[in-house]
Amino acid sequence: MATGGTTRRQPGGAAGQRGRRGQRACGRHVGSGCQTGGVDAQTIDVGDGVIRLGQLLKLSGLAESGAHARALLADGEVTVNGEPEQRRGRQLVAGDQVVVSLPGGEERLRVG
Repeated sequence: MATGGTTRRQPGGAAGQRGRRGQRACGRHVGSGCQTGGVDAQTIDVGDGVIRLGQLLKLSGLAESGAHARALLADGEVTVNGEPEQRRGRQLVAGDQVVVSLPGGEERLRVG
C-alpha cells in the first residue's frame, strides 16, 4: 500500500447502482456542462491527430470535468462511430463520429 498518496476509488458495484453521484443538474449529469439540442455535427480539430474521448467531451463543452465525462460514458450516453463506448481513454482520430445523448436531444461531434 502506498503511503502519502491519494486513494483511488475503484469502479464496480451492482448494476444500476448510482453510488454517490446523486441527482444531476441536467436531469442526468453533474454540473452545467450538459448542452442540449443541436443536429449538426460540431467539428473538433485536433492538432496532433489523436485525442482521447474524455478530452473531446471536455473540449466540446459537453462535459465540464473528467468525472462528468466518466458519468456520461458509464450511463451509456455516448457512441463512437455508431457503437456504444464506455472507455474515457478511447483514442479518436480524424473522421471519428461521436454522439452524446442528452435529455434535450443528441449532440454530434466530428473529430477533424
